[in-house]
Amino acid sequence: MKSIVIGAGDVGLNIARHLVMEDRDVVVIDSSLERLQLVNETLDVQTIHGKGAHPDVLERAGAGNADMLIAVTQSDEVNMVACQMAYSLFNVPKKIARVRHTSYLKLVKGHLFTPDNMPIDVIISPEAEVADSIIRNLDIPGAFDSNYFAEGEIALIGINIQENSPVINIALKLLTNSADTEFVAVAIYRGGRGITPRGSDHLEAGDEVFFVCRTSDIHDVMNLFGFESQKKVRRVFVIGGGFIGFEVCKRLVARGISTRVIESDKARALHLADMIDDITVIHGNAVDSDLYEQENVGQMDAVLAITNDDAVNILASVMAKQIGVEVVVTRINEANYMPLIDNLNLHKVVSPLEITASRILQHVRRGFVHSLHTIHEGKAQVIEAQVTRTSKIVGSHVMDIDLPEGVTIAAIYNAKKGMILPREMTIIREGDRVIFFSAVEQISEVDELF
Repeated sequence: MKSIVIGAGDVGLNIARHLVMEDRDVVVIDSSLERLQLVNETLDVQTIHGKGAHPDVLERAGAGNADMLIAVTQSDEVNMVACQMAYSLFNVPKKIARVRHTSYLKLVKGHLFTPDNMPIDVIISPEAEVADSIIRNLDIPGAFDSNYFAEGEIALIGINIQENSPVINIALKLLTNSADTEFVAVAIYRGGRGITPRGSDHLEAGDEVFFVCRTSDIHDVMNLFGFESQKKVRRVFVIGGGFIGFEVCKRLVARGISTRVIESDKARALHLADMIDDITVIHGNAVDSDLYEQENVGQMDAVLAITNDDAVNILASVMAKQIGVEVVVTRINEANYMPLIDNLNLHKVVSPLEITASRILQHVRRGFVHSLHTIHEGKAQVIEAQVTRTSKIVGSHVMDIDLPEGVTIAAIYNAKKGMILPREMTIIREGDRVIFFSAVEQISEVDELF
């Protein structure tokens, strides 16, 4: 199966990396030879130099044989025209475009993006997706990662086991049997090594643990792991008023949260103040300790370091931690910074590249996939897929499903019964949604189940 990625920037490179990890035939198009050289040094893919919206360039890339085109350049217009060319001239089955400008996004549910007008099958808006992820981090202060499945009824939560956690050295089977609420541990990462949890396994301080539970039970399960209920976030200091900062501020204000934002670009700061009511905009240096003192940043419930500069975000996050802010969210684009993040104890990290990749990979999956979330720097995925009458697992007991090593059934969702914990004798029925955890190496085998 051939996938064409237009745009060799950070987003395009990361998407191409994920597709290569899944053994797909990938072609990357970009007008920058420098960017293509970086792609060639990083990935085993074909590269084409040229403008991705031009028919002759698409023809050279083999668009006539492609099953998918993903346009993620910085230009909304280039991305949209590329999808139009792919549809009109090459009949590419699936077209995905990155669209950022709100004037276009307002028309997503209207009449613009249709086969007769602008034939784009999936619109990706990274800024909106990242803003949603940041807000989720505020909803669950003790978690470093979270996402929701089954129309929001099932939650995936990632936590770090603290040294004083009451669950240390207790076998998972005993822990789950004695808990008042139901949950399933789906992955443990210890010292960078992934562990598929078994009932006899136990947790250690420093472990990264991902678990699934009912959304209504999140706080009870968090308490079980030693995260006592924390105060509700009411005052937030946002560092960076770019596209993502703008989206985050809109969501915070809509929730009635007192919001202050600092922006180093004066024109951008004035624009933010004009565009969003009920926020305080400060023009200044994002890492100015005197400014932090003047603005009483240490008294804030949360600080969001979400500028376009990873180094600034890291430094600002460290400064916020040092003055006593408990909830600090750090935006990081480059994977090279992750080891530094771990050493600095900055666990609430949001990666726009991984969030965008998750959204796109959801539409790459075989079968009827409702949602997908990548974890641990893209090394694994949590996939919510619907069982159809032709699925290999329909009618099977969980104990009879031959799952490859590194794959776990985390939960089952039934429209009538809600979340069902997978037991040996649980039967998978048509219409159920099965939530899988899978190491990326086994993704193709999970696809075969559907």
